[in-house]
Amino acid sequence: MLIPAFLSAINLELKREIETGSLTGQPGSISANSFGEIFLTDQAGNKIIKLDVTGRVINELGGFGWNKDEFNGPAQIHCHGLDLYVADQGNHRIIRLNRKLHWLTEYNLDEGFYPEYLWVNKHKYLFFTSKHSKSLFILNPEGKIEEYRLEDKVSVPGPALIGDPNGGGVFLQDPVTGKVYSFNQFGGYLGQMSPALKGANTLFSCYKQSLVFYDPDSRSIIFYELEKSRFSEYSYEFPFPVLDIASEAGMLYVLSNDYLYIFEIGQ
Repeated sequence: MLIPAFLSAINLELKREIETGSLTGQPGSISANSFGEIFLTDQAGNKIIKLDVTGRVINELGGFGWNKDEFNGPAQIHCHGLDLYVADQGNHRIIRLNRKLHWLTEYNLDEGFYPEYLWVNKHKYLFFTSKHSKSLFILNPEGKIEEYRLEDKVSVPGPALIGDPNGGGVFLQDPVTGKVYSFNQFGGYLGQMSPALKGANTLFSCYKQSLVFYDPDSRSIIFYELEKSRFSEYSYEFPFPVLDIASEAGMLYVLSNDYLYIFEIGQ
């Protein structure tokens, strides 16, 4: 992938490499909170695994089923404050847990919904995409679901969604064209971000004022600073495909098939 020459000074320092192959049958998503607690989804085991920063398992929750402590294909997870939101895809619902993995509540959706990516902002707006839909869905604080249709903007169903922890809005990426679209904290459409990165890059996270991509061709993590329209590229020989990336409290968490890499973000 061609990266412009104007690179910024964001640096990554590897702090820890954790072997996770024995923990999960099929890792899917990762999130972390400000306490340094790390949460993984195991899609094969239909469970959520909580780790400390050393990789020690603190707790687990799940198993196949449709009861409140069970999952059917957990997709993305998202830490919001002291809580954890889980897209329980096969059960057509979104579950909210506390940081100890105790069940708090659930948002039951119609059977046509297969929640995949999700994000919750400080205004309690819950954004999510569905596996077979090209739309962005917003569950507002009153419990009403609003839909923003994206047929003219995305090529395939289930576009990637990440949240903006600064403004409270979200970014959506078309995985085919690489184009990124921005929405405000209430779901209002703002426009297409520029430039669109070309290549098989995937939008995974947002750190401060930067979008975080991964390019499997160059094995690079790419930061695009929104305010300054400039790039940083960090190459690392990840031995397995990168599945998900999360950022929290100055740390970057990179999840692959068998390893979790924890980086400190510096400038």
